[in-house]
Amino acid sequence: MYFEVDGKKIYSAGNLTSDTGSKPVIVLLHGAGMDSSAWVYNTRYFSAQGRSVLAVDFPNHGLTKGGFLTSIEAMASWTLRCLDALGVNDFSVGGHSMGALVALELAGLAGRRVQRMALLGAAFPMEVSPALLDAASQDLRSAKDMVVLWGHGPDAYKGGNTVAGINVMKSVYLLLERSLSGALFNDLNACNEYQNGIIAAGNVCARTLILSGREDKMTPPQSSMRLLDEIKESSLAIVEKSGHMLLSECPEAVHLKLKEALF
Repeated sequence: MYFEVDGKKIYSAGNLTSDTGSKPVIVLLHGAGMDSSAWVYNTRYFSAQGRSVLAVDFPNHGLTKGGFLTSIEAMASWTLRCLDALGVNDFSVGGHSMGALVALELAGLAGRRVQRMALLGAAFPMEVSPALLDAASQDLRSAKDMVVLWGHGPDAYKGGNTVAGINVMKSVYLLLERSLSGALFNDLNACNEYQNGIIAAGNVCARTLILSGREDKMTPPQSSMRLLDEIKESSLAIVEKSGHMLLSECPEAVHLKLKEALF
């Protein structure tokens, strides 16, 4: 669906149903250099179950135009304006990687409007390797290579996938390849510079699940412990045989956890 915010056309996978007021809308936020198609498995399921679900493309990502939002705070504020423009009051939110930081900041801003939250591949601080930032700033192919190689666990290197016909690592690479020039650096830099995580975590009212891949080299499970300590009602779940790219590495296991956390 398309809608307008700040005079700009915004794209979101999913849609709002007629019972938006009776059940919280499910909001899904994508990671660095990606777009809403990362959530296709989950969006289709929630929509098929009659739930309102919005998986938005951030500006200059996917099918949403407009200038890049250069900070996590700006992305969270923009997302809240999107929900306000659509008349959404109560909602649950899930985010992956950069999207997890945006979800965290959003939940800190929106308070009791956010009823449930799932943070996938979350860490605070979410420090990015200087080598990766440098390559991304020059829009080098090696930046995408680093994300793909560092972002996956050992099983993904073997080529297996529970979803027939899909190569895990190539699907992530293709998502990054179709992003606009500068998108990966903008997003990674926003993650690297984000400082408000602990304050935001302390303001979260939502029941929260933090979901981490056992083999995650970018945001290993132990890096989420500060958030776990600060968010009042939170728990940690580990996805075995997954690295950072949880949504594509272990789609079924992750979906079941998301359904439990957000549905």
